[in-house]
Amino acid sequence: MKAYDATDPAKSAPALAKGLAETRKLIEEVSASKLNEGTKYNMLHELHVKQVQFNDALGQALGVQVLATAQGSRSEVRSGPMSDASTTSQTVIAGESVSVNVHLADQGVAGD
Repeated sequence: MKAYDATDPAKSAPALAKGLAETRKLIEEVSASKLNEGTKYNMLHELHVKQVQFNDALGQALGVQVLATAQGSRSEVRSGPMSDASTTSQTVIAGESVSVNVHLADQGVAGD
């Protein structure tokens, strides 16, 4: 929170990147641990949620948006903050050929 500046959200990017890296490290440690499966499952679920939150916050702080669309003969899957899951199928069948389109928008402030 100390690094956050509403007039320059990119200032918080290093802290968010560090949080993301630490969360990924914890995911690896918990995955390799000898915790019982129920505990491990619950911890990994929460850590994956936190990983998505850090990743989304980092993208927002940097002004970056990504939309990936995979389209096969019978399905279309969209992924990203700009997707509308209510209008698309959420499956691609294993072995099916798909085409993938990726749209990257960099809306961050240009540096010096």
